[in-house]
Amino acid sequence: MMFAILAVEALMLVNSKTAILLMLSLIYVQTFSEGGQLLYMMHDICEKLIYPSLINKGLCRSVNDCDKKDYVFATSTSDSIRIALYGVVDKGLIAEVVNKLNSNNYPVSYVTFYKEPHQLNGSILLTHTVVAKYRLR
Repeated sequence: MMFAILAVEALMLVNSKTAILLMLSLIYVQTFSEGGQLLYMMHDICEKLIYPSLINKGLCRSVNDCDKKDYVFATSTSDSIRIALYGVVDKGLIAEVVNKLNSNNYPVSYVTFYKEPHQLNGSILLTHTVVAKYRLR
């Protein structure tokens, strides 16, 4: 990134419009790559930590089945991930998922478990009952 900043500064001496466009595109690429890293990390967290527990408890048959059933959603901040699991009420399963998330180096700050599924008969539910919420980091 430092090289890119120097390149922008050098271009500013020649053409300020070109330098501004280059700077904006570099910011976009940096932001996109961070989002891509988060997306890859969430895929990894689900596939390696959360989905195996859901499959073992019989909530879904496979990774693809877990994806289709929308059990897991995530949001991110600049330095952490917040995970929400819908339709998960089994205390043993909740403890297992929390322990797995705690024992890894993923930047998960919170995990919240909701009683209701995310969708019911194709309609997104507007209210959900919190079963458990944990701050991990």
